[in-house]
Amino acid sequence: MTDEAKQAIVDILMGESTINSISTDLARQVEQYTTKIKVPDKYQQHAKVFSEEASQCFPPKRPWDHVIELKPETPDVIDCKIYPLTQEEDKALVTFLDEQLKKGYI
Repeated sequence: MTDEAKQAIVDILMGESTINSISTDLARQVEQYTTKIKVPDKYQQHAKVFSEEASQCFPPKRPWDHVIELKPETPDVIDCKIYPLTQEEDKALVTFLDEQLKKGYI
């Protein structure tokens, strides 16, 4: 079977899959009611804490920053259960990971 044939089968199966999890539905509903709010005047001195721009980067280096060293016998890989995601959840995960990579968080 060629790669194109395999991809065609995957595309058909993905198109037929219309399973939505409750969490995906709830997330969509919450987005409908999300609005930007103004930081109250009494908290304006802390406005940078609420800044979307400031949240896009790590805080500056501090003297107390340190490395977390793992024990030598720590396994390289942890065997754990993988939870299946819907198409929308998978797209959201990929988007989130791309954003975190772009920011340099991971």
